[in-house]
Amino acid sequence: MVNRKTKASIIVVSYNDFDGTTGPCLSSLQQDVNFCEFEIIIVDNGSDEETLQCINRIKPVRNLKILKNNSNLGFAQANNIGVRYSSAPVLIFLNSDTIVPTGAIGALCSKLEKNPKWGAVGPITNSVGNEQLLSCAGKNTEEILKESLLWIKNSKQSHFQTTQLSFFCVALSKVTWDSVGCLDETFGLGYYEDVDYCIRMSMAGKTMHVAEDIFIYHKGSKSFSRTPKKIKQLMKRNRKILLKKFGSFAKKHLIHLRDANLNVLSHYLEIFSCKKSTEIRFRFEKRFKLAKEQMPKGLIKKIRYQRKLSLIKKKWIKLNH
Repeated sequence: MVNRKTKASIIVVSYNDFDGTTGPCLSSLQQDVNFCEFEIIIVDNGSDEETLQCINRIKPVRNLKILKNNSNLGFAQANNIGVRYSSAPVLIFLNSDTIVPTGAIGALCSKLEKNPKWGAVGPITNSVGNEQLLSCAGKNTEEILKESLLWIKNSKQSHFQTTQLSFFCVALSKVTWDSVGCLDETFGLGYYEDVDYCIRMSMAGKTMHVAEDIFIYHKGSKSFSRTPKKIKQLMKRNRKILLKKFGSFAKKHLIHLRDANLNVLSHYLEIFSCKKSTEIRFRFEKRFKLAKEQMPKGLIKKIRYQRKLSLIKKKWIKLNH
């Protein structure tokens, strides 16, 4: 049953390393959200005894639910379990290796409230594999969070449509969830289940958007306790599952960060051609810097990519004269 008094259900899947992941994430949430308006659902995925002891010591508060699985059921299944215990009209999937700045959760909910036709919305961040990524020079959490404030200052009410949102942090309505269905548990421990869900949202006619004025800090890969070799094997396996499931349609959603970032730069050019602003100029220059950092290693790919960058740069220079 949906409780309209509760704005959103925030689902956090916990797995080991409580002090490095779930602990700081929960602390940031407790500083950010009003427990009268939001509920937090922690789904522990069969963590070790040390983590379970930490979870057991969490002070009981209103609208905080703690669910415990006996084993690691994987990202998709754990989140599906969390949804079954949710009661709010908005679902927010949040990785345990995130830090939530003040106001970020409420802002995500506001985006959906003001844009009821949107299927889902996600924030910008410092660590992700798509166009939600910012170029951050900061070397620690505090520096990156300070740097993100400057980006947000130059991104008021700014957003762009995408075909792929990372589920390290994503907000969607319960209506969208009921329409699209649950996360596909075929993907096991993790990887590509978010791409799968985005494809299904597209097929259902739902749009996805990146809110450039909302930032969530993401440590990256801290919530996934696996060796690089096993991660590579899992990604290869799940990519095959995705391609077999959707065929050529899946390839349209498997856009490399480089190409996705070029698409956003082209979007900035369109906006700037209609209305010049210091805010767009700031974001363009930051993203162009990121684009240059993403230079391919292969010679042919490098030449092609440099041509695309050069064309965008020429258009930008022309608009500024």
